[in-house]
Amino acid sequence: MCLIALSYQQQKGFPLVLLANRDELHQRETSRLAFWPDAPEILGGKDLEAGGSWLAINRNGRFAVLTNLRRPGQTKGPRSRGLIIKDYLTSNLSTEAFVEQLSNDRALYSGFNIVLGDFSTDCQLWYLSSETTPRELAPGNYAISNEVLGDNWPKTEKLKQGMVESLSQELNEKALMALLENRQQAEKSQLPNTGVGEEMEQLLSPIFIANGIYGTRCSTYLAINHKGFLRMREHSWDVQQQLSDNRSVEFLINAEDDSFLCSDALQNNLDCCSID
Repeated sequence: MCLIALSYQQQKGFPLVLLANRDELHQRETSRLAFWPDAPEILGGKDLEAGGSWLAINRNGRFAVLTNLRRPGQTKGPRSRGLIIKDYLTSNLSTEAFVEQLSNDRALYSGFNIVLGDFSTDCQLWYLSSETTPRELAPGNYAISNEVLGDNWPKTEKLKQGMVESLSQELNEKALMALLENRQQAEKSQLPNTGVGEEMEQLLSPIFIANGIYGTRCSTYLAINHKGFLRMREHSWDVQQQLSDNRSVEFLINAEDDSFLCSDALQNNLDCCSID
C-alpha cells in the first residue's frame, strides 16, 4: 500500500472514512477483498507470498493500514511488514500495548508506516513508523504515502484536499473512489528526492501509478458509521491498468451472526465475499 487518505472524526455520523491505493509489482500474487479462509475474522486483501496484508479489518472493529517507507538500499527486515496487520487483528493485546510492542520490534521490519485502531467501542487511532515514536492521532484529515506522516508529497496533498472537498458536500462513495484514479504526474519542481532518480520519482508521483511492471493494483474505500456499520469497496486493476474486479462488503461490527452484504460481487457475477 503506497497511498492513504483518511478523515477521522470529521464527517458527521462517520468516525472513519478512508481511501487507499496499493502499489505493488504486478507479478506478486495477491488475493482480493474477502474474509480470509485461514482467519475468517479478518476482512481484506492478502499478500499470498508472505501471508500479510496492506489494509484489513476484523469483525470486532480492529483496523490497520500500512505503507512502505521508500528507503533505497535499506537492509531488508527478517519479517514481512504485512504481517504486522495480521498480528494486530488477531492479537489479544490492547491497541496501546500492541503499539508499544511493535515499537520495540521495529528492527524486524523494513521501513513502514502504519495506522491502526479499534472501532469496537471508542474511536481510537494510532500512528507509528519504523522511524518515529508512536502517537495517538487527534481527529483530523491525514494523508500518508511512502514517507513519514507530515512529510507531504504532491499526491498526498492532492488526495487529502480532494477528499476534504468531496466530504464537505456529502458522503459520496463513487466520487471518493474516483479521486484514486488520478494519473496526473507531479511537476518536476515538486518532486520529492527519495534517492530513486528523477525519472522514477516522476513515474511514482501520481495518485494512480500506471505502469505494467509496478503500479496501482487496487483501490479501496472504507467507511464506518457511528453505529458500527462498515462498508468496504475494492477496485482491482490489471497489468493494463484496466478495472478487473469490483466488489464490496458490508457488515456490522461485533454482530452476533454472520449477516453481511456483497451485492456488487453478485451483480457482476463475481465470487461473493463469503464467511466460511
